[in-house]
Amino acid sequence: MERERRRALRFRLIAPAELIDETSGARSTAYVTDFNLYGCTLGVRHPPRKGATIRIEVVSAVESFESRATVAHSQGHSAGLAFRDVEPSSLTVLQRWLATARGKQRQHPETE
Repeated sequence: MERERRRALRFRLIAPAELIDETSGARSTAYVTDFNLYGCTLGVRHPPRKGATIRIEVVSAVESFESRATVAHSQGHSAGLAFRDVEPSSLTVLQRWLATARGKQRQHPETE
């Protein structure tokens, strides 16, 4: 069985997201279920096809993250995205979210 390899730890973050297919312009909604600096996993009713280039926007109560992304895998009601061209302001937001998630994980290690 092939072992999964990730470049960075992922942290749980449940947040609504809007997806825009850059080829067709089609819009859809999803939920991000986890994040790292390089990508995220989505829970989505109709996942985009593997290899598609999309624009993702994730909005929290006070700030948002936007990036172009490539669909790395897509199956069932799940899709994995690899971020591309993350603007510095969005990278700052993402780093803040990850630091918060990392702190929560340290407070509750039994959830790992």
